[in-house]
Amino acid sequence: MSAQEVFFYAAWLAGVTSTVYSGGHMLWRRRHLLSFRAEKTRIGKIELLLKNRHAHALKKAIEQKTRFTGINWSFRSFLFYSFFAGLGGAFIACRYLNNGAAVLPLAVCTGLAPWAYLNWLVTKKQNILEKQLREALQYFISEYGSLPHAVSALNNTMPKTAEPLRTELDYLIRDLNSGRSGEEALFSFAERLNSGWAYRFAHILNLRMNRGLNIGAMLFNLYLDMNITLVKEKERGMETIGVRLESCLLYLFIPVMYGLACRINPQTHIVLTQTAEGRKVMFAALLLFMTGIVATFRSSNIKIR
Repeated sequence: MSAQEVFFYAAWLAGVTSTVYSGGHMLWRRRHLLSFRAEKTRIGKIELLLKNRHAHALKKAIEQKTRFTGINWSFRSFLFYSFFAGLGGAFIACRYLNNGAAVLPLAVCTGLAPWAYLNWLVTKKQNILEKQLREALQYFISEYGSLPHAVSALNNTMPKTAEPLRTELDYLIRDLNSGRSGEEALFSFAERLNSGWAYRFAHILNLRMNRGLNIGAMLFNLYLDMNITLVKEKERGMETIGVRLESCLLYLFIPVMYGLACRINPQTHIVLTQTAEGRKVMFAALLLFMTGIVATFRSSNIKIR
């Protein structure tokens, strides 16, 4: 048995084992929940499933991400998209690859596409908010220096900021003016932004509002740290540009060699696309190609703190 066959069968076995275990656990959990059905009103299957602690944690994570990004996805629609994306991957494996061993891995990869898209939206908005928070902090320090009152400084800072941070600041000011405790409102704001800088900013304002401390130096140090980190990230970005280009050129070597091989010998295309062993090689190459691209860009986008 070749190394490629060992890889595919191991992936298939791991996927089947995980599916059987998850399905068995889900069935056991469902039977356990159904034992209480006589004491409650009618409960749908989705509601029963969501009482599983793992499914509930996933539901909570999806709802937080969709609320943060602002897209109109419910948990059920997310499951719907993932399910049909997985079916699409299984169809591609059966129809075009004609390889049973590739069905499960490809279905899992395509089924995770909605999750990857959601995470990409979260990362994109976090980067925008962090950039805007640095600019807003500069305005806040100026306003706080002239009038050392946190809520008044926030009110004067909000019109100078752009979306989406302006909306978040508006929510924060409304919470503070509605009688909600300052600590809860501030850390709820930081949780929505999901940023370490926002948590630090909330902690500083909380010290001012609850203890009456002078936070001028703390705010200046926060702004200074954000600027230093920005400079480091720019330097690191310049360093990783070369790494990205080299990696892209290296990964482009695979399709270029494939095209040259097919040009020199047209039978190469038939062997790689019409035979079982050739499809396995093509699938392994595609999987490694995509994994390498994602790993390269993820490693070069690591935040500096």
